Amino acid sequence: MSSRNRIYKGVDLNKGAKLEEPVTIYANADIRNRVKIGRYTYINNGTTIFYNTKIGRFCSIGKKCEIGTVDHPIDWLSTSSMQYNIKEHFDYKSDCSNFKELHYNQIEGCTIGNDVWIGSLVVVKSGVTIGDGAIIGANSIVVKDVPPYAIVGGVPAKLIRYRFDKATIKKLLELKWWERSLDELSGVTFNNIHKAIEELRGDKIKKRDRLKPIKKILKRFKS
Repeated sequence: MSSRNRIYKGVDLNKGAKLEEPVTIYANADIRNRVKIGRYTYINNGTTIFYNTKIGRFCSIGKKCEIGTVDHPIDWLSTSSMQYNIKEHFDYKSDCSNFKELHYNQIEGCTIGNDVWIGSLVVVKSGVTIGDGAIIGANSIVVKDVPPYAIVGGVPAKLIRYRFDKATIKKLLELKWWERSLDELSGVTFNNIHKAIEELRGDKIKKRDRLKPIKKILKRFKS
């Protein structure tokens, strides 16, 4: 079976990464081990997604971002990874074959929700969670969690505003529209948020109503 993913020239895609088709990864991106990317998400040119990062569905990630960057110890003798990861980076045997690596308890990766837009040249620190529907402005450095539907930016990234009011955000988080198929989303008025919510909610009601006759029949069999 052929893949529906679009993987462009120069992409370094680790075998341990999992992509929920369809996903698009543009030229020269670097997708590390144990990364998970949801359907209809695209990763733009030159972006690195570090180990163990989880990215939801319908996300748009800009050029030359670093998502889930790894930490270095700041209270040890050195900040160099030679203390705990020398074998990966260096050929050191001729210098000292007895050099022993230390264990460094490193937080790996971060969690990106669904429908998240991350601008170009953004850095997201490991351990950070970015909520559903959030927007990260270009050139920002994200060092702490971002709430759902928040717009943040700067160095370090700070809250600018929310995309919608609290009531609208609550409805969207309840609906979880990104869990539906494109067929189910077909006909939804995407460019009118309140109408779209009404349509998505109405679809749920219709599905419930269609199940009522079946439930009545089942009751008859039980009685």
